[in-house]
Amino acid sequence: MDENLKQRLLSSKENADREIAKINAAGEVTEETVYRYLRPYILYKFLLDGEERLPEDFTGLVKLSIARTAKIDPALLKDLQRAQKCTSASSVAIKKVLLFLDIQRQLGITFDPEKTTDIGSLRDLARLVFDKLQEQKP
Repeated sequence: MDENLKQRLLSSKENADREIAKINAAGEVTEETVYRYLRPYILYKFLLDGEERLPEDFTGLVKLSIARTAKIDPALLKDLQRAQKCTSASSVAIKKVLLFLDIQRQLGITFDPEKTTDIGSLRDLARLVFDKLQEQKP
C-alpha cells in the first residue's frame, strides 16, 4: 500500500473517532450538537474531508466517496453497479450499512432498520442518532 494513502487512512480514522467521541463527551446533547460532530465524522470516514463542494443528500455523499476512492467519475458508478453479478447489494448500500454499524458501535445505540431507509440527508441521520441517544436517557 502506498505510504501516503496508508497515512491518510490512519489520519482520517483518528479524526473520525475524535469527532464521534465528542458526541459522547458532550454534556447536554442537542440535535444540532449531534449534527456538528457527526458531519465531520462522516466526511473523515468517507475520505471527503477538505472537499469544497459536497452534495447535501446522504446517498450523494456515499456515491462521491466511492467514486473518489475508485478514482472514477461518479456518473460511471451507476453502470458499475449494474455490472456486478455476485451480490444483490450495491456498493452504496454496503457503504451505508457499514457506516451505520460503526455509528451504532461507537455511540452504543441501535437503529431500527426501517428508519435507516428514510435517511435522505446528514440532518436526517443526525436526527435519528439524536432520537436514539434520547431514548437511552434514564
